[in-house]
Amino acid sequence: MYYAEKLRENLTQETRDKARALISQFESHVSGTGVRHIEVMEEGVPFERILEDMKYHDLLLVGCDPHFFYGHP
Repeated sequence: MYYAEKLRENLTQETRDKARALISQFESHVSGTGVRHIEVMEEGVPFERILEDMKYHDLLLVGCDPHFFYGHP
């Protein structure tokens, strides 16, 4: 159980780091365009997060493929 928990923690941190890098990359592309935007990184059940965010935003961009466990193709 100890190693399973450590593996989960490592994979979660890897996913958070990747999300931060993607958000930073997006922000650098959009920052000079004059388009108002916000970047948000949240955790939870994906469809619940999407539905909740759509209540408050005019446009929500979501990728079509989830990419977790970045070490795997």
